[in-house]
Amino acid sequence: MESDLSLINKLKEENDESSLVELIDRHSGIYVYIVDQFTKSKNCPINRDFILEDKNYIIYKSAIAYRPEKNSKFSTFLANQTKWRCA
Repeated sequence: MESDLSLINKLKEENDESSLVELIDRHSGIYVYIVDQFTKSKNCPINRDFILEDKNYIIYKSAIAYRPEKNSKFSTFLANQTKWRCA
């Protein structure tokens, strides 16, 4: 199995669509989990369905912005990007 970093590099350097699809498949669960944590309150002003529609775009945008030299995993970076999207 190819590493996240390898997939991200292919996406950045070659605009490789299959790498993006693999990243989406691997990390959609993290995105949905974080969104659910932010939207489970009845008083939450965020529309869960609206945020979920952006899932693929946010994963793509996060992959492009990811910097491995910051010493965090991509999944952690994506979780933080998702939290900021929900805030």
